Amino acid sequence: MQLGNSAVIGIGVGQNKIYWLPAIPVTGAWARGSVVYNTSVVAGGVFGWMCVTAGTPGTWKSMGNVAP
Repeated sequence: MQLGNSAVIGIGVGQNKIYWLPAIPVTGAWARGSVVYNTSVVAGGVFGWMCVTAGTPGTWKSMGNVAP
């Protein structure tokens, strides 16, 4: 989850949460296992990202491409 930012709301259990944002997170503290679905997805783009290393802003990896 994004720790300490009440403006970003996620659903889930414990620190592992799911969010919907228009871009990869670049600020805030995030927990490993957090998932962000891309609300600005386009054909050929990624449909989301997963935090693989907790931190500020954590290390994020894409979860796959949308077919063009």
